[in-house]
Amino acid sequence: MIESFGGPKLPAFGFGAGLERILQTMVHQNVPFPLAPHPKVYLIGMGEEASTYCFELLAKLRKEKIASDMDLTGKKIQHGLQRAAALNAEYCLVIGEEELKTKKAELKNMTTRENKTISLENLLTLFEEING
Repeated sequence: MIESFGGPKLPAFGFGAGLERILQTMVHQNVPFPLAPHPKVYLIGMGEEASTYCFELLAKLRKEKIASDMDLTGKKIQHGLQRAAALNAEYCLVIGEEELKTKKAELKNMTTRENKTISLENLLTLFEEING
């Protein structure tokens, strides 16, 4: 082929496979597909100071290899919770001015819809335990 474009005559080797055919064969053989990656925790910061705190916390969680994501839109809590649900986040943590003052926040289990009051100081330890 290189020769047809004016290049030197070189031996070549090629391979082609239709990805769709491979996927159809896998479906036909009932091969399980892996679940899409999803965050363990989704952070929602309400206000500039809380968003900065969440961003720093996000970096710490990711450093500890805890899958996490954060709402960067600054919209209402409901929008953040909908985004967390769409991403299949396991937990959601909303942090605002009051949570920063008291150093406590409500951790929402997105599957069971249960809320648990947690200490922000022990948050990393909690997620390390949850993460296994």
